[in-house]
Amino acid sequence: MKRVLIFGKNSYIGNCLAEHLSRQSERYVASVFDSHIQPKKNDFIGYDALVYVAGVAHIKETNKSKASYYIVNRDLAHEVALIAKSAALPHFIYLSSMSVYGLTKGHITINTPENPNTHYGRSKWEAERLINGLADERFTVTILRPPMVYGPNCKGNYRHLGNLAARVPIFPDWRNERSVVSVFSLCDSIERAIEDIRGGLLFPQDREYMDTSRTMVVLADSMGKRLRLSKKLTVLVPLLMRISRRARRMLSSLTYDRQLPK
Repeated sequence: MKRVLIFGKNSYIGNCLAEHLSRQSERYVASVFDSHIQPKKNDFIGYDALVYVAGVAHIKETNKSKASYYIVNRDLAHEVALIAKSAALPHFIYLSSMSVYGLTKGHITINTPENPNTHYGRSKWEAERLINGLADERFTVTILRPPMVYGPNCKGNYRHLGNLAARVPIFPDWRNERSVVSVFSLCDSIERAIEDIRGGLLFPQDREYMDTSRTMVVLADSMGKRLRLSKKLTVLVPLLMRISRRARRMLSSLTYDRQLPK
């Protein structure tokens, strides 16, 4: 029986992970800690693993909002890791992001350098370095860098795709490949890391890359709508990707290599 503390109440991934582990009550006891409460050493004593899922994401990056990224994604995560280590908690798992690479297109391998270009990505990358600096033979650190996460009622880019699929009757028949991961597969990856006390970097992703246009058709169909793909509209895609960051994120190809550990 392993005791797992999920740090980040009301987190989408955290809630899914708590449900995932609770369904295996003979193997895990999962508790959720509210990230708005100042943690103390005694809060972490007796746990086998802590999964840090608290974070700031999906808010517009401005000079006013940027501080919140570093406060929660970096500073609080580092503080929690320090407290966990002082409490002799043996395994710390940090949910990072593909955004640490700063890429909107390309193919990421183990040799691809980190180069974040947003406050979200930079705060995650700086947190990784701080937390990894605490790792030793008694304190295992696992970093997960998931790509776009999707699942029932999820937020973020996948929700944007669904909203768009609900509104437009036609979409460019544009082929691309993007690494994505279902929230259920992500929970499986976290569970394996907990079970094996597996440290280092993990890159959870689905077995198949996502094709945005075809995913849009599936999403529209699930809502009882018909979305038609048009080859003629593909001539607009290069222009859209030049002028819109969201279009680049949606329509370019960005993949993790299949050989990366997940």
